[in-house]
Amino acid sequence: MAGPCGIFNTDYSEDLKLIRTPLQKISFTLGLMFLLMFPFILSARYVIWTIWICIAIVGAIGLNILTGFTGQISLGQVALMAVGAYGAGVSAVYLGMEFLPSLLIGGLLATAVGIVFGLPSLRIKGFYLAITTLVAHYLVFFILHLPSVAPVVGIPHGLRLPPVRFATFEVPSEHKIIFFYYIMLIIAILAVYLGNNIVRSKVGRGFIAIRDNDNAAEVLGINVFRYKLLSFAISSFYAGTAGALYVYFFGVILPGQFDFGIAITYIAMILIGGLGRIWGSIVGATFMQLLSEGLRTVTTSYLAPMFPSISGLVAALNLALYGGIAILIILVEPNGLVALLKRVKEYLKLWPFRY
Repeated sequence: MAGPCGIFNTDYSEDLKLIRTPLQKISFTLGLMFLLMFPFILSARYVIWTIWICIAIVGAIGLNILTGFTGQISLGQVALMAVGAYGAGVSAVYLGMEFLPSLLIGGLLATAVGIVFGLPSLRIKGFYLAITTLVAHYLVFFILHLPSVAPVVGIPHGLRLPPVRFATFEVPSEHKIIFFYYIMLIIAILAVYLGNNIVRSKVGRGFIAIRDNDNAAEVLGINVFRYKLLSFAISSFYAGTAGALYVYFFGVILPGQFDFGIAITYIAMILIGGLGRIWGSIVGATFMQLLSEGLRTVTTSYLAPMFPSISGLVAALNLALYGGIAILIILVEPNGLVALLKRVKEYLKLWPFRY
């Protein structure tokens, strides 16, 4: 007798599994093995690209939980990344904290600031909330530039972080890239796992209900304000952690590292990847980082020798290209690259038949 054709769940535990089919298990195992061997297969340049992608994935998941799943538009993501970066940097430089405790301090400090960002969400939403978070963004940087605060956080000359260490072990500089690759990979996988479980839990369903209709959600018994603040807190922790990881890998915190253009980039990531989808954050972050690095490589290697003045326009070209691609993808598939890839997969599954 032939076996069942399809996936049939007999209890809720099977339905809740993230990896369910044999093909998914094989794909996950092979993918994990490839990622573990990646630094020994390709050059350091591609390993550094992957590190930036992992950091972008963490930040993009946080923004997608807030905007894609809860429907709260925020332009303050980069300010929260800066708070996490400065929190981790100050705790490492002045308090002598190790890597992991200072990383946690940065995430928690960004969470506290993010909750303050979310307080206006009780009364306003949509465009007005976006403007409020934009004002909060500039308020954070105004506070960082106050005469009593600026010298502590290293403005304007920068704040150099100490070498990464765990207890008595200090990571050698020659092994820094390999170390950060595995650290970023572990944190990115944890971020994806936790994000998936959050959005599939009672809390995540509350976020989605608020996004769809906050008045109906309140009638159903959901504490809308509490859930909005919780969404801001989770998103801010992700952003603060991403900011702290960024400056730890960079080795120094500079005032110009967290400009507003990064906020636009993260919005483009979740729009291009797919709003309201954790996989959308991964695909969008990977696509945007590779696009940015590819554009920088083409500009510096091929165009700059012929047009020397173009090297100063890379940032502007990036933003223009992001906007153009975001518009194109939204026109073709409003749900992002994840939905487009799903359509291609379904087409190939049925090809060459039409039914």
